[in-house]
Amino acid sequence: MGFHLPYLTMISVRYSLMIIDRLSFIISAAIKELAFFLTILFGQSFTN
Repeated sequence: MGFHLPYLTMISVRYSLMIIDRLSFIISAAIKELAFFLTILFGQSFTN
C-alpha cells in the first residue's frame, strides 16, 4: 500500500494543477469580458 501513495499523490497534484490552470484561464477570460462590457457601458453613458 505504501507504494501506491506517491503515485496517487502525483496524480492528485497533477489534476489539481490542471484544474487551477483551467480556473485561472476562465477567470481571466471572465475579467476581460467584464472589462470590455464595462468599457462599452461607460463609453455609451459618457457619449450620451
